[in-house]
Parts: sequence; structure tokens; C-alpha cells
Amino acid sequence: MSLGRAYLFTSSGMREALTGTDLSRGLDALQDAGMLPAPKPGSKRLKSERIAGHKGTKKVYPITIRAET
Repeated sequence: MSLGRAYLFTSSGMREALTGTDLSRGLDALQDAGMLPAPKPGSKRLKSERIAGHKGTKKVYPITIRAET
């Protein structure tokens, strides 16, 4: 059973993807749709991830597109 495909957006990539939409409202809509995990209390929606080919970690928004069943 596949959970779907995950996409990692940097802050600038997410702003570009949500062009024409308020960033906060767009992130709320993605979270409401179950595509963006809710942040832990007191933290931000950005997650630190290790990306192949980059040193250290990058802060990204993990967006999951569910597989159709």
C-alpha cells in the first residue's frame, strides 16, 4: 500500500507555488487537506531534512500527495 508521493518545498519554492495566495492561508489550506502535517505546539511548519547533494540540513515544507486507491 503506497502512501503517495512526498515533495519538499523550500520557503522560496512554496512562495512561488502559492503565487497569488497569502502564504499563511495557503499553508492552512494544505494542512486542512491533510497534505501538510500540523506543526508541534510552539514550532513552525518547516521541518529540517537532509537532502542528497547538499551539506547539512535544509528547512522545507513536506507536502504529501496521497496515492489514489
